[in-house]
Amino acid sequence: MLHHQIAEKKDIDKLVSLWERSVDATHDFLQDSHKQEIKAMLPTYFSFVVVLVWYDSSQNIIGFSGTKDNHLEMLFIDPPFQQKGYGSDILQILIQMNWVDSVDVNKQNFPAYKFYQKNGFKLISESPTDTQGLPYPILHMQLD
Repeated sequence: MLHHQIAEKKDIDKLVSLWERSVDATHDFLQDSHKQEIKAMLPTYFSFVVVLVWYDSSQNIIGFSGTKDNHLEMLFIDPPFQQKGYGSDILQILIQMNWVDSVDVNKQNFPAYKFYQKNGFKLISESPTDTQGLPYPILHMQLD
């Protein structure tokens, strides 16, 4: 059974480390210099969203999510827990809590796009760059 807690300042280093492991496993398109820039900015990004840390019944940290204004800003799962249904479980809980009805996903991250499609999101538009203006096209998705 999954449960969550709102992230605290003491969690930031653990979450940045989890983010890096997750990105290394899923974002092979991301240039290392861009990854380092994003990593450095994560604590700032965290301050603009509601960050939930997700745990399994054994108190292992599965991953974390960040939401703002019904938009899923981030969802990262620690690699040992990927491909086990935890991401879908977290996403469905966020949807049921009425915290999420839209998400943006990197176009180059086709597995993530398929994941969100499988969980009820449809493509509504595309941007040629990410919000930092980096060369990573973004797919904007809305809950169907």
